[in-house]
Amino acid sequence: MMVLDYDPLMCTTVSCCDNEHRLSIDKMYMTIINDLSDSSRYLLPDIRTVSGWNEYVKEVQSEASDAFPFMAV
Repeated sequence: MMVLDYDPLMCTTVSCCDNEHRLSIDKMYMTIINDLSDSSRYLLPDIRTVSGWNEYVKEVQSEASDAFPFMAV
């Protein structure tokens, strides 16, 4: 669980240039992005896996790839 640093979130300076605030916001952003990315690996299927590929396409694709150098003359 991420612990939020509320100080930069509550800052009321419109053009805040406080490096601590910037670093804290960057750290929160990266933590959120990394957590979302990590969780999506467990919740979403591998998009590189195409249903039926091995059964119907893999062999024909391999044959086409092998023949390609001869067609590109």
